[in-house]
Amino acid sequence: IWKIKQMVQEKEGQLKQVEADVKKAELQTTPIGDETPSNECIIELGKMIATLQNTLQEVVKVVEAAQPTAQGSLKARMVTLLERAKTSQEKVSEIKETTREQRENVECQAILDEARAKVSKVEESFQKCEEAEAPYLKGMEIIPVDEATKAVADSIEAAAIVQKLITEARTFMMGKQIELKKLMEAVSEAGIQEMQDLMRKMEASIEKLSDFKKDTESRQKVALHQEAMTKVATAEEAVKKASESVEGLSADTDKSQEEAEALMDKLAAVMKEAEQKLNEARQFLEERKMDRKVPLDTKEMSELAAKQAATQVDLAKSKSKVEAYEQTIVASILTKEIAQMLCDLEKETEQVIEEAAPLVEEGGKKFVVASMVRMITEALVEYCGREGIPRQNIFRQMSPDTPEGGKVLEAEFVAYLETVPEKCGRPDLAFSAEQRAAIFEQLDEDLDGSIVMEDFMGLFKERHLCTKEVTVTDGFEIANSQTITKLHVSDIVEVLAEAKTLDSIGVVRMKVKVEKDGSEGWVTTQGTSGSTYFTPLTVYAAFMRNLEKLLSATASSGKKLIDFMTHKLQELRDCKTGPLADAKAEVIKTRSKINVQRAKLDSLIKKVEEGKQEHSKREAFERRKQEEKRERKAASVIVKAVSEEVEKAQNAFAALEKKAAPLSVTAEAELLALETPVSLRNEAQAAASALKSAIAEARACLAAHRGKVEKALKGPWHEAKQEMSKLDNQIEALGKKAELVAEASEAGCETIASARYGQASAALRTSLTAREGLTAEALFAELAGNGREQIEEAVFCSHLDKLDGLKFPAEQKQLVVQKAGGVGGLGRRSFSMLLERHLRCVKEIALTAVFDISVSNAPVRKIGIGESVEVLEGPKSDDTHSISRVSIRALVDGAAGWVTVKGNRDTTFFVECPKPCYCITEEVAMQDAFSTEATNTLQRLRVGEVVEVIEGPRQEILPNAMRMKCKPVSGEAAGWITSTTKQGTSCARKGQGTYTCRSTIALTDMANMKECKVLRKLTKGEVLQSLEGPIDDPIAGVTRIRAKAKKDDMEGWVTIRGNAGSMLLEETGCTWVITTKMSLQADFRTDAGPEIRSLEPDELVEVLEGPKEEKSEPMTRLRCRAVADGKVGWITLKSSTATQWSPVYHCLEETALSENLDAEVGAKIRNLEPGETIELLDGPREDLTTGALRLKGRAATDEAEGWASIFTKDGTQLLECVAPESN
Repeated sequence: IWKIKQMVQEKEGQLKQVEADVKKAELQTTPIGDETPSNECIIELGKMIATLQNTLQEVVKVVEAAQPTAQGSLKARMVTLLERAKTSQEKVSEIKETTREQRENVECQAILDEARAKVSKVEESFQKCEEAEAPYLKGMEIIPVDEATKAVADSIEAAAIVQKLITEARTFMMGKQIELKKLMEAVSEAGIQEMQDLMRKMEASIEKLSDFKKDTESRQKVALHQEAMTKVATAEEAVKKASESVEGLSADTDKSQEEAEALMDKLAAVMKEAEQKLNEARQFLEERKMDRKVPLDTKEMSELAAKQAATQVDLAKSKSKVEAYEQTIVASILTKEIAQMLCDLEKETEQVIEEAAPLVEEGGKKFVVASMVRMITEALVEYCGREGIPRQNIFRQMSPDTPEGGKVLEAEFVAYLETVPEKCGRPDLAFSAEQRAAIFEQLDEDLDGSIVMEDFMGLFKERHLCTKEVTVTDGFEIANSQTITKLHVSDIVEVLAEAKTLDSIGVVRMKVKVEKDGSEGWVTTQGTSGSTYFTPLTVYAAFMRNLEKLLSATASSGKKLIDFMTHKLQELRDCKTGPLADAKAEVIKTRSKINVQRAKLDSLIKKVEEGKQEHSKREAFERRKQEEKRERKAASVIVKAVSEEVEKAQNAFAALEKKAAPLSVTAEAELLALETPVSLRNEAQAAASALKSAIAEARACLAAHRGKVEKALKGPWHEAKQEMSKLDNQIEALGKKAELVAEASEAGCETIASARYGQASAALRTSLTAREGLTAEALFAELAGNGREQIEEAVFCSHLDKLDGLKFPAEQKQLVVQKAGGVGGLGRRSFSMLLERHLRCVKEIALTAVFDISVSNAPVRKIGIGESVEVLEGPKSDDTHSISRVSIRALVDGAAGWVTVKGNRDTTFFVECPKPCYCITEEVAMQDAFSTEATNTLQRLRVGEVVEVIEGPRQEILPNAMRMKCKPVSGEAAGWITSTTKQGTSCARKGQGTYTCRSTIALTDMANMKECKVLRKLTKGEVLQSLEGPIDDPIAGVTRIRAKAKKDDMEGWVTIRGNAGSMLLEETGCTWVITTKMSLQADFRTDAGPEIRSLEPDELVEVLEGPKEEKSEPMTRLRCRAVADGKVGWITLKSSTATQWSPVYHCLEETALSENLDAEVGAKIRNLEPGETIELLDGPREDLTTGALRLKGRAATDEAEGWASIFTKDGTQLLECVAPESN
């Protein structure tokens, strides 16, 4: 329905707009005077009428389709809509009829205007035809071929345009004539007449176009004939030019290859141009022959074809001459090229033979001398380094009288070489006179019998060949350097500085200059695993590098020549005669000469290989000596570096021993005599830290160099490996010794702290006892002052000075504070533990009544292992027996007496322990007495609270209790109660019975049967509660009771036994009276079921089961003090209710650490993250604002102190106590 309603609203809106438009149209068509509407208005009106009609049709269609399903007001609205639409349609039809003549007149004029425009376009298009044929209208029948071709093409194009326009105009006018006939006769008659006139004009234009096409066709034939003649003539001219160009050719083979190639290129261009022109003429003639639209004269075309064929023959003759000349030239060039390549190969072969002479002819003498030079150079470098003189001074020592920049003669140089073995301590450098002369000869490159400073300094230049890709950096340290360039295999560098080790990562680096680009920087020569990146470029290595290049180049030239000849012979395989055949024969003859050169090269390569083998043997021997020397030097550098680090560690250990010595003594008296134990410990810790760093650096140095030696099985590196192993053992030994020294130092401090802690504890307890009525809490508040939660360290130490018989140095007091767990002072818990000192038994010992063990002193009892005791007095020394005794109270049963803490043979019987505490894990009642029954509940301890042990744990053995199941008379749910407690106390007494009616009987107002009145009738099964009786009525012979009906609590008298002896009421139960307030519980066990409700004294219950005995289990009871509020009482200790407590808590979920106990007041310090641990300093205590249980603690990660919640308001646990054994 809503869709129909929506549609009706939409169509009403459309119809309203139609009605407005109809009204507008009526106004436009209603004349005010004699004026006539403009054509534009008529056109606009026609469009409006068409739109209105379409809209009305659509409205009527939609409304009529929906009308059958419409009902009520909607249907009425739709009927109205249809009527309005019909009215509007009638008005539109009327307007349409009224304006028909005007509209059709305008339509007719529009058609005629368009037809006139098309006829006019046709007439105008003939102008292009006139422009196209203009060259022919000047009186010339034959015009130039290019002009004629263009004029014909333009004429054909112009004719096509005119033809298209005529076709369009005729089609339009023929179609529009049919439309004109459909108009009113008055309008169509004149229009058709004018349209026919325009058609006649079109016929004239068609005839004119036909004439123009005929003229164009005739002119096209003439133009095509002209073009054919022109193309043939052009081809003849090009062939003639080609023939003339080859007339002057001769068999001149003395031209250079460049001149011959230029001439051949020129002839090829001429021949190509002639060929192209001839092909153009032939193709044009063939096209004309195939053209059926514009056929040319057959005779003329045959003549032109004959000329073209003759020209083709002339061109072929010219080509033949060119080809013959080309063969002659190519043969000449080929012969010369192969001869030149053979000559080059012969020169290369001779050059490489000459270059190989030092190795294959001279037996490697040059390289032996170079090895001598290298040995002398190395010795001189060591000598200069040892003596601290520049290398230039050696050159000056050879000829002291030679001025600066002068020369050293051969005799002077050879004489100086004689002194080198003695100067350098190298007897292996005592060469013969002939060898010394050969050394000079190798240095004297210009053969002038002398050397200059530059020649001499060249001896010290080291060149290395790159064997693995490596980068060049701008600094020695790799981490902080930038890359300058990258070296590839076979790149050469000059060494600028001696290689040195980068200890941080264990690589060897040296500064170099790159020969290929002159850049300077640092490169790695040896990696962490011992891999090398460079090899020295010796004279022999440089020689072989150059020789191998020459051998490779010569072999490549020979192969290139063979490949070239093979390729040319393949190309000339079909040449049987002529210049190319002669050239082929010459090439074949050259092959034998090439084979001779290749044989020479092969022989040389064989000799070079033999020479290399011989030199390798000599070099291998020398290399072994040099490598061993280098390895020994490198190994010594590494061992020295590690040794220096180990020596630093040993010095640091000596410093540690010296600092820790005062604290490492075992005599307690000597330790207690130390004035500054804290300062000594700090110094020892600093020394230990320095030693740790030194050991770490030594180990790092070892690790950095271990890769170089770990695979060595012999030689210098193996010796270094063994030495490094010894150094490693020394480092490990130092570490273990350092741990022992540190432990001894800490043990000394602990001995002082323990002794002074005990003395301070005893003195504080004595002073507290002397001040009657002063509690530990009050003393803490007094010393802390202003309600603070911590006693300042200075205040505490000052208070110790005031105690009788307690005088020891300030730093020993600091140790007491630190042992108590204080940082800058003592918190409430630390102070409490100091006052209430506790010990744990580690070896069974007797508890005696008095201090002196020499008098008759019967043991009170034994103290068992693991038992905790509270120190009341002491420790006191028994000098007679050399033992230490304390007065204690056993927590388990309160037994007091004296025990021995430490025996005369240093046997330990007790160790210090924190005051035993428990953490509540399940809500439990705190009661005022040991007995679980005859007690009152003081409060209920919450989960997470901490209690301090005062007495216990000990067991309570109880008798059995009596329990019975009952139901309150008030009609509530049944449950269990205790009728007699475990202590024998009665909690309920037996009351009256319960009766059930066996038949209908009356409830009366009094006992007398004759005088009573009936209150109401009791029905069979109704239950009564006995209130009084039973009593016998001897007159009536019945027994009656006073009772209360449970149904409505009505009270009265009822007969239980009639005068005939029949039982009218049956006793079906018994009621009990509650005498002590107790709980009605859901379970038989006293400690198992939940409470249903509380029963008050004098309340009546109906017994359903029992009484029966409930067996009692022993109870573990603990007297304790709640840390949160200080209340003292007894709790029942079970595994589920409490666990042993430690001051360390583990964070379970993220929680805030704030400055104040009140979480809403204190500023947040930071958040504790899950997994963090926090040590308790105070609490746990209740936040009175939120009720949350909170503690003050110190975070282990950053020692931040503040208050944190143990539980959230909704009971989510945030902090969990860590069990003492896992702490």
